[in-house]
Amino acid sequence: MPRLKVVIFAIALLFTSACNLGEHAILPTETPTLAPTTTPIPTADATVNVPLSTPTITNTATTCATPVGWFAYTIQRGDILLNIAQQSGTTVDELVAMNCIANPNRVRAGDVIYV
Repeated sequence: MPRLKVVIFAIALLFTSACNLGEHAILPTETPTLAPTTTPIPTADATVNVPLSTPTITNTATTCATPVGWFAYTIQRGDILLNIAQQSGTTVDELVAMNCIANPNRVRAGDVIYV
């Protein structure tokens, strides 16, 4: 009889340990492997065109001289080049060109232009 208890205890112990196996067991996992990659190797077939002579750079900057017959006008708050051009009998493009205005949208009150 005591031997039967030991056998039953051993079987019960095996069942309970087998039930917990899935819960705490560390199963081996597959290690992902990287697929081999290829890197393109440049070939010596490429050609580069190099100019044989250095291009001549000429200075085309214009100097702004006072236009003949025009007078200085100080831009007031609220002035726009279109209104100034219309009042002086010229165009916005001509005002911009004759005053060497790089950006017509950046004309500010206090700037002096010729009209």
